[in-house]
Amino acid sequence: MPFGLRNAGQTFQRLIDILHVFVCMVDILVASTSHEEHHRDLMEVLTRLEAHGLVLNAEKCMLGASAVEYLGHLVDCNGISPLPERVEAIKTVLQPRTRK
Repeated sequence: MPFGLRNAGQTFQRLIDILHVFVCMVDILVASTSHEEHHRDLMEVLTRLEAHGLVLNAEKCMLGASAVEYLGHLVDCNGISPLPERVEAIKTVLQPRTRK
């Protein structure tokens, strides 16, 4: 898959299109409800990557994490929620003093 082309993102998305896998550009999130399901989904992703000659950077991989930050959100067993520091930044913004 030639990266840099206009449709490389869509091609990668179709390659990794599995039920519990979410892809944004080059970030891959595997979110499962059980360890068995997670292992199966992870093996499927790794098999597809290997079949197409794509490799992962081990230093950037997080495997088996119970919570991760992904696209400005916290993903954990409770679902998806905004990052607390981003919510706090919105709460503390000053109200405008003029109409301009």
